[in-house]
Amino acid sequence: MGELHTPEPWECPDESFRGDYYVIEPKSGFCLATVHRVLEADDEGATIEAPSKANARRIVACVNALAGVSIELLEEMPTNTQWQAFLEGLSGKELSPWPGRLAP
Repeated sequence: MGELHTPEPWECPDESFRGDYYVIEPKSGFCLATVHRVLEADDEGATIEAPSKANARRIVACVNALAGVSIELLEEMPTNTQWQAFLEGLSGKELSPWPGRLAP
């Protein structure tokens, strides 16, 4: 049996910004992870904020989209290029390159 993790769904609500970071939390509401706000310089030297909120939202979206998939299977998944090639070949077929390997 695989490792246990905090159950989905996770979220990053708009009010999760705490000044220097965004909070990722499960529905129960405790802080699960943080994505820190990063300031960068653009090409002209002006200070801009890196996409911290978008990064937090992407983490949450990925975790929620993969609910039920074991950590071990996730670690075995192909690279992005291999995955894209697989998806392009699906054309409405079953969306599982590893039949029977999803976690219960």
